[in-house]
Amino acid sequence: MLRSLVGSEMCIRDRNQHIHGPPSPESQPVVVNTQSADDNPPAPGRPGSANAMANSDGSITVTWAAPVEGTVTSYVILATREGQPRRAITHRLPSSSGSFVIQPSELIPGASYSFQVAPINVHTHGPPSAASAPVVAVSPTATLPENAAPAPGRPGPAQAVANADGSVSVSWSAPTEGTVTSYVILATREGQPRHAISNRLPGDATSYLVRPDALVPGNQYTFQVGPLNQHIHGP
Repeated sequence: MLRSLVGSEMCIRDRNQHIHGPPSPESQPVVVNTQSADDNPPAPGRPGSANAMANSDGSITVTWAAPVEGTVTSYVILATREGQPRRAITHRLPSSSGSFVIQPSELIPGASYSFQVAPINVHTHGPPSAASAPVVAVSPTATLPENAAPAPGRPGPAQAVANADGSVSVSWSAPTEGTVTSYVILATREGQPRHAISNRLPGDATSYLVRPDALVPGNQYTFQVGPLNQHIHGP
């Protein structure tokens, strides 16, 4: 669950089948290069109300209708778990999308969720859709082994380099302790909360290119690398 990873510096074993390690120290701040003079495209309109359906495998299918006004270049699905703050549960989805399956690995079995769909025009955010009716994630059948592996250690400090095309190259070294099955890149834009800016990367990765469409030109960012040990299954 990315929320656990993003919101804490401590090692957390959650009920969501994953072992999270502490993220790397932050990179030095970098300023994203501007690609175009048009840095403020108009905001897209509001999508149609989101609908959510729980599936027997523990996933949840979210569907929505495109806005009737404005240009959409991508969508992000927002999830609100009962009693918790809203968070982005996907990265940017193609503008042609009208549905998305939230995998069980992103959900806590037995918890109630509602979903919204946020439209984006390049990097200008529009108003999110009305929230779906609450839906409960189905519990998987796997159990947590008694000899569960320890959380991975902290990766080496992240290094970030702004490129001329508006992208940012992030690199790091692997933890010296623990098992890592994947990484997630965490970005903090100046004045904004930290968030995951990549999907899960392979456990042997040591670099990642953050593409321009995931960044706001001219803004300052720092980056961290969060390690995960994904072979531990929870109830």
